[in-house]
Amino acid sequence: MSSTCCNHTPEDLRDSRYRRVLWAVLVINVPMFLIEVVAGLASRSAFWHVVYGTMPEAATMGAVGAAALLANAATFPLLWAYRSGSRNDVIGSFAVLLAALGVFNAGQGSPGILVAIVMAGFALQGAWLVIRLALAELQVRHVH
Repeated sequence: MSSTCCNHTPEDLRDSRYRRVLWAVLVINVPMFLIEVVAGLASRSAFWHVVYGTMPEAATMGAVGAAALLANAATFPLLWAYRSGSRNDVIGSFAVLLAALGVFNAGQGSPGILVAIVMAGFALQGAWLVIRLALAELQVRHVH
């Protein structure tokens, strides 16, 4: 899949600088992912708040959003040379911060729920794109 996905070539993967960048991004993102999971479980997920009509914790949303923004801002310059999707992550983190501010100011969970729905939609769209690219590459490899 690496030959067509995201415009990377097999030569990119053999490039030691590119591999170091990917490892650095992984080292930044794995702990951030764990923080997001733990915070989401501790404060109950957006789904929980939708089902039970409760309000998400703006402080937790803001703290996790700020941490994610910092992590994504750190990976952005690393990935820029390879034009990976990091800018979308930065935008998503910023959207979470805006949602936290909206939850705090409005006193209701709808800004957080709206951002969660939009981000889920983007994630599903990205997943569908990766699946389509992978299937296309499998078909190309099968023909050869």
